[in-house]
Amino acid sequence: MNIFEKYFKECGTDKYVHGYHNFYNSILENEIIDSVLEIGLYKGASIRAWKKIWPDAMIEWYRDWE
Repeated sequence: MNIFEKYFKECGTDKYVHGYHNFYNSILENEIIDSVLEIGLYKGASIRAWKKIWPDAMIEWYRDWE
C-alpha cells in the first residue's frame, strides 16, 4: 500500500474510490512538495489527505460555490 492509497482511503476521498492513488504515486512518490492547490472540493477529504501526506506543505484550496 502506497502513502496515497493509505491516506486517500483513511480520509475517505473519492480519489481512493477512483484509483487515483496509483497515478499520484507514480508521478509524485519521490518529489518534494512544498505547496498544493486543490481546485474544487466536496467535503474536504482530499485536503485532509494532502495534509497527512505532506504535513509541512502549504495547502490551498479553491471552491467557487457555497
